[in-house]
Amino acid sequence: MEIMIVDDEPQVAEVLATSLKRQGHSTTVVHSGREALDRLKSVAFDAMFLDVSRRSKT
Repeated sequence: MEIMIVDDEPQVAEVLATSLKRQGHSTTVVHSGREALDRLKSVAFDAMFLDVSRRSKT
């Protein structure tokens, strides 16, 4: 399975990528939504892990 990981924290993304690779998956790590959209233009992924955060309005 080809999986994209989108996370702005490189260490978190690499831990997840390592775990998925051990399970036999191919992974691509990007660190922004823009990078993810650019990569999607050339690669068809089977799944994505997205780090989504909500910004506080305080």
